[in-house]
Amino acid sequence: MAGLLRDTGIDERQKDFVHTIETSGDALLGIINDVLDYSKIEAGRIELENAPFNVRQCVENVLDLFATKATQKNLELLARMEAGVPPVIIGDITRLRQVIVNLVGNALKFTAKGEVVISIGSTPIGDGGSHEITFAIRDTGIGIPVDRRDRLFQPFSQVDSSTTRKYGGSGLGLAISRRLAEAMGGRMWVESEDGRGSSFNFTIQAQAQPAAETPRWKEASAAFERVTVLVVDDNAGARAWLAEHLVGWGARVVAKASGREALEFLSGADRCDVALIDRQMAEIDGIELAARVRAIRSRDPLPLILLNSLSDGAARPEFAAQVNKPLKPDRLFSAIDRLFGGQTHSTAPFGALKDRAAALPASSLRVLLVEDNLVNQRVAMMLLAKLGVRPRLVNNGVEALAAYAEQPYDLILMDMEMPVMDGCEATRQIRARDDGKRTWIVALTANAMNSDRRRAFDSGMNDFVSKPIKLSDLESAFKRAAENTEAEVAPVVSADAA
Repeated sequence: MAGLLRDTGIDERQKDFVHTIETSGDALLGIINDVLDYSKIEAGRIELENAPFNVRQCVENVLDLFATKATQKNLELLARMEAGVPPVIIGDITRLRQVIVNLVGNALKFTAKGEVVISIGSTPIGDGGSHEITFAIRDTGIGIPVDRRDRLFQPFSQVDSSTTRKYGGSGLGLAISRRLAEAMGGRMWVESEDGRGSSFNFTIQAQAQPAAETPRWKEASAAFERVTVLVVDDNAGARAWLAEHLVGWGARVVAKASGREALEFLSGADRCDVALIDRQMAEIDGIELAARVRAIRSRDPLPLILLNSLSDGAARPEFAAQVNKPLKPDRLFSAIDRLFGGQTHSTAPFGALKDRAAALPASSLRVLLVEDNLVNQRVAMMLLAKLGVRPRLVNNGVEALAAYAEQPYDLILMDMEMPVMDGCEATRQIRARDDGKRTWIVALTANAMNSDRRRAFDSGMNDFVSKPIKLSDLESAFKRAAENTEAEVAPVVSADAA
């Protein structure tokens, strides 16, 4: 439902909120699955997915998840990715995200001021494309005494009893995270100084995968070569992050730690083309600084970009653009590029939905939707309508067999868990009747374990879409179905389910 709301013409601030809802829901679903799977972890029988995913996107989704909490505590939340890290790797994004979520959540919990920074580095292993990828989550929090660090990774254990009373938690998170890191071929350790912060580090081993496309901001080494950018932020980590990316795009950067320093610079004769101003600063905040800059530069207006939080996204006419924190390269690049007449338009992940039905062959397919839950029926029907599909809807496996007997279908979306007759039994009976026509059957289920995938494929299904259903996943399933409609088809089995 959040995905459908995203495409109803809401503004950019609302789109960011919806994105956080979606990311939070996905993370919660992953955590629930991990809790149910904990017995397998303890027994050493953990199953890992093996599918390509974007490393930066995985980490930035975690930033979005904790954006509100970081703003409430006035903490800077940043991610830094070294140039040598492969953009796409093959691995288990859910397990990796679970570890990062746990470590970032802990870092924010135990940090009262300063910053939390995720750093990602990589070292090639041999010549086969394998990499050891290192993640470091560094905070400026309370730190951990040396004599108590051995308790960190013990199940149901924390540094001391006062930690549980003050900060909450069960003491399971770090123990599970270390086991997951080890299952992904890596290890986990901590570096800390009591009273000055900690760095929780872990590694994984993964195979690099060629990226489908490279974002323009990553290749734009000379995009702003004649632009001087004033950066005003009281957090040293944020200033360094901004300067690093801006210099990488060819800009000249002048970094100032306060509004007072910025005003002194602007009162001089040095040239400046645009200013990036943090909203939350001591003494002179971003809004007041903007007013003073307008007074100084009344005859030569200076374009201002506000570095703002999601919780304060109201439109401010004194700023030419706003970039929400946590900072992301694509948002920053697009905001500056638009100011100086570049060709890049908004790269925010939520543009208006394109008319996919015209280009997608899904609208020409005869589709049967088999789903017993009323809410799931409603969501699936609306998503299918966006693809130009008008399916026939039935409520269980028995009704599906009756509908199939009346007429053939090109594609069946089959829920696996239903009363009267479940999807797997219905599929087996359809396969016994289809006389070689091989109707393409896609499993729909909230059970995303590898064992459920195998059960679906063993019953004769061809593809698998996890709930909650995403439009992109549904679109991909229809494309695969269209490509295979005219030929004898086989299950689309991922490497992890083989």
